[in-house]
Amino acid sequence: MMAFWPRFEPSPGLVAEWHRRLPDLLCPGFRLREPRLGDAERLAVAFGPEAASTLGVAAPATGDEWMHFVARVRTGRATRHTVCYAVVPEASADVGGLVLLQRLAPKSRAATVSFVFSEAHWGTDLPAVSSACVLAFAFQAVGVSRVEGRAGGAREFEAVRRLGAVIEGVLRHSQPVGDGFADQILWSVLDTDWVRPDHSASNLLVRVEQEHPLSGDPTGRGDVERPAWTVRLPTLEGSVVTLREIDQLDVPAFLDVLDPADLEVAFEPAPSTPDEFRRYVLWIQLQRSEGRAAGFAIVPRGARQAAGLLQIRLADLPGAIAEWGIVLASSHRGMGAASEAARLMAGFAFETLGVHRLETRASGITPGSIRLLRKLGAVREAHLRKSFAHGSEVVDDDLWAILKSDWHDPHKV
Repeated sequence: MMAFWPRFEPSPGLVAEWHRRLPDLLCPGFRLREPRLGDAERLAVAFGPEAASTLGVAAPATGDEWMHFVARVRTGRATRHTVCYAVVPEASADVGGLVLLQRLAPKSRAATVSFVFSEAHWGTDLPAVSSACVLAFAFQAVGVSRVEGRAGGAREFEAVRRLGAVIEGVLRHSQPVGDGFADQILWSVLDTDWVRPDHSASNLLVRVEQEHPLSGDPTGRGDVERPAWTVRLPTLEGSVVTLREIDQLDVPAFLDVLDPADLEVAFEPAPSTPDEFRRYVLWIQLQRSEGRAAGFAIVPRGARQAAGLLQIRLADLPGAIAEWGIVLASSHRGMGAASEAARLMAGFAFETLGVHRLETRASGITPGSIRLLRKLGAVREAHLRKSFAHGSEVVDDDLWAILKSDWHDPHKV
């Protein structure tokens, strides 16, 4: 059993300012602090390629790749998207584990958590207790209401089972292992399930010390050739629709043809003003330039303006998994536009991005949407509790997935 459960009372200043400088969390026997660029070489020694892949660290997981990881999570923290803690045992300079929390989307109330620990610590309480600290920080300071994760083995799930985690489904071939893929379970903890026992040994919060910048490229990447799609998205031509990159000129069309209720189902929170849509376009273009996501405008054949949009985002840095979503004007439904747009997107994902697995989350979808997903080869794998904020209501989602091995383009023989 764990010796204690974490508890702390975040001040209003912490809630408002954690993105500027992540506070240390001091616990009996260890502390959590933000990873430093100077940790990179030690991380490369402590965690092998399989553990590194769990956190999205590109192979071969060298010190340079770990330095890029540290720079990336710090950038994500500055935008309130990412919290990453290094777990440092008492009286040790070594990092015993890493816990990474990432929002599903900007301002989303749901987040994913991933963690790795050195072999010497897996048999101890450290994984469960440090994960509990980060979950408490997520619910109380970051403000998310759902934390979910993926576990490929018994010891990973055991660390969170004791925190109230509930299994929601089995994800097929979702974890790269060697030359293949393994299944994982999807689990979640909701803030309503999270009970903070009254305990006298509350965690202390202190500010992390200022780190001196290292000389040279802080990402450790140097000059790396970028895939062509990160510079300019290709235009995908179909017989019914054309997919091209969205831009600022599409904003008036989106506001004109897309129903606010449909946008609320597709976005969390949904853009509703020209400025909010313009910020979304800037964000998705930046994500494309960094090789993380792409946003396509759906333009019906013969039309001059967009009638919808489609987004695809790489869910892991190695690029094996991607998530996608689509919203289309009601006037263009039932004519094959959504089906063809999804088919073009799947071809782009599997053939250009090189992903192995495509995921989408949906709540309350129509029988027609279910037929579309199944026509693409999608399988419903999990039911996600309270995973999406729809207006003032928080609703459940279903997770559907298409494996590359299951997908075939019906227009290619």
